[in-house]
Amino acid sequence: MALFKATEIKEGQQLKVGTQVGMLILVTVPGSRLEKGNVLDFSGPLFVQKSPINFTIKFENTGTVHFEPKGAITIANMFGKEIGSVVVGGQAVLPTGVRDLAASVNFDGVLLGRYTAVLKMFDGEGNELATRSIAFYAFPLWYVLTFFATIIVLFFGIRFLKKNVRISILKK
Repeated sequence: MALFKATEIKEGQQLKVGTQVGMLILVTVPGSRLEKGNVLDFSGPLFVQKSPINFTIKFENTGTVHFEPKGAITIANMFGKEIGSVVVGGQAVLPTGVRDLAASVNFDGVLLGRYTAVLKMFDGEGNELATRSIAFYAFPLWYVLTFFATIIVLFFGIRFLKKNVRISILKK
């Protein structure tokens, strides 16, 4: 680790603000190395009303070197059709370290029903490390409430018209 420090204060000054900037330098030496990891937790919301949908992944490096785990989350609807995906990764995880990764998926249109999110994580060389899946439900509350309110208004409107309005056809 390289540290950079601000200069000392000059005599006669009364205020000292100390700052340091650190830079982590990661080096991989030739020899036997093991890029291996495990997904400790893959979570997301149980119910959503609209996008974006946020997912969190807790990844543990069980190997002997640091690496950037990469992966993808694929979203499928209740019929098994893939409706979206997002790439996960881009953060180095040190050996025996745990890192929280985040991903967010945006959708166009209205979401309704049960969806499945499948996470596949890969090491730096493209080998699959872990696969996890979770299910969540999308229920656009305002659309459903508007639909039911319209049905209720139509029901009582037709009932009122049948009771109070008489339509007669005159025959000549």
